[in-house]
Amino acid sequence: MCEVRCIDAPTVTRVRAEMPAAADVALAAERLKLLGDPTRLRLLAALARAEELCVCDLTLIVGAGGAPTVTESAVSHALRGLRLSGLVTFRKARKNAYYRLADAATRQLVADLFGIPGPADASTSTAARTA
Repeated sequence: MCEVRCIDAPTVTRVRAEMPAAADVALAAERLKLLGDPTRLRLLAALARAEELCVCDLTLIVGAGGAPTVTESAVSHALRGLRLSGLVTFRKARKNAYYRLADAATRQLVADLFGIPGPADASTSTAARTA
């Protein structure tokens, strides 16, 4: 607690006006809950490294590298939650479902979480390799 009450009224007014809407905060909280699941995080990490992947490919990727084995059904269920929250999108091609990250903001979030180079980082590292 503040020992002396002093209100910076202009700053309080400005920041309150700039705060996100309650619905936006609720959506962000829901998305963060989804990110608390290791399987969902592995799915996002895989999708950040490819343009899009089908569920069968994602199942093989997510269950690799010492991670617990995950069934295709569990992967589909995890992807459904990510899709409903707007973090991934999908398309059907005949009998396959292909998933991708929904937008640049999601790609940046996943890149930041896992240290995946973004477009600016990639061009910098490419320039360094060719120099």
